Amino acid sequence: MIILGSDQENKLLAKGGNYMELSIQIKKYRTELHLSQEELHKAVEVGKRLYQNILKVIISVGVAAIICFLIGVLMCLFLNLRIL
Repeated sequence: MIILGSDQENKLLAKGGNYMELSIQIKKYRTELHLSQEELHKAVEVGKRLYQNILKVIISVGVAAIICFLIGVLMCLFLNLRIL
């Protein structure tokens, strides 16, 4: 499925294109693929959600790692444990 995303929009505009040309290209692809405006919007939203979900997982893992590290440091301090 061919959908114009923000990268393609930026490339078109960087080449001296304007929003009217971009609108024409979007309409052309939408009619070629027999997509309604609503279906096109859903496809774009699904793509955005994928990146958002991946970012949420990465941030969650980072926060969990920091919390585990801090718990380990606090346990060493309060229990007078020596590592190495």
